[in-house]
Amino acid sequence: MKHIFPLLPFVAALALIACQGNDPVAEDAAPPRDELVGDASADGLAAPANAGAAEAVDKAALPVVADGMAWSAGPSGSANFGPSGARPVLTFACQGNALSVAREYPATPGRTGTLSLTSGGAASSMPMLAVAKPGGPGESQWQGQVRGDTARAVARAFAGEGQVQVTLGGAPALTVPTSPVADAVFKRCAR
Repeated sequence: MKHIFPLLPFVAALALIACQGNDPVAEDAAPPRDELVGDASADGLAAPANAGAAEAVDKAALPVVADGMAWSAGPSGSANFGPSGARPVLTFACQGNALSVAREYPATPGRTGTLSLTSGGAASSMPMLAVAKPGGPGESQWQGQVRGDTARAVARAFAGEGQVQVTLGGAPALTVPTSPVADAVFKRCAR
């Protein structure tokens, strides 16, 4: 009994703390809305932290192909996608055995990024570099070149029918249709 008596104040304090009823949820708290999924209900997050919610946000953000944008063959055999009569926003060209890609979007020259292409079951990515263009300050273009397996992976993204999502960090996402014009460039580069 002598050994238990010194523990009695400690046990009593624990019992009082346990009965205090310090519930982390307030009695008048409202439940989250049913349409919120996972971490989408959390406040203060820049983006959903779970994969399902992030994918839903990404799909909702994909732009549709803008009216007046289409594929055209350039004079040097390139495949250009953009508004008719204006500078293309995406260009594929064959330079020797390399596939050259240009994405029109302003960036600080020397900056690097990754261009990702995804479509019905195929995905590819390639390194890009922001390169200054003649025309004055602020004129730049994202450029990249790939060979071999990476070039074939880019071609596979355009091999099926439908749309290809083109993303590049910092630039708006672009959704483009597959096209025989682009396919012709891929076939020339594969030789």
